[in-house]
Amino acid sequence: MDNKSFYARCETVQRGLNPLKVPLVVMSEAEKYKWRLNFSYVETKKLFHLQANVSRQRDLPQDPRLIVVPPRMNLYIEHNLQINQIFAKFTSEAEVWPYSIDEGIPDMTHSWQLFGSSPRAGLFKILSVIN
Repeated sequence: MDNKSFYARCETVQRGLNPLKVPLVVMSEAEKYKWRLNFSYVETKKLFHLQANVSRQRDLPQDPRLIVVPPRMNLYIEHNLQINQIFAKFTSEAEVWPYSIDEGIPDMTHSWQLFGSSPRAGLFKILSVIN
């Protein structure tokens, strides 16, 4: 499962904002990460007429509606661990495979039938708990 716009969504939720409505971008000021931007929701790019290759602060519009924040990796790791704990409720801990901070694989090969009539139904059960 890939948590789309994970960093920006963590930031909006932490601030008590709606990640589906607030245009927020997480942008590193570190030289080696200047190309990394993470938008809170897909509509941010449409709202500001941004191209897919936006990679630097200078490419962002100077608009008071756009919130630009620095990354807080410890926050994202904490949320990732919480998500993996949710996955472990649907399968054994040994079958939860973290892939990256915003991706994880819960192997439900042996447990999906406990949560629905098909693997897909089991997946939707997990998604209902996460969302």
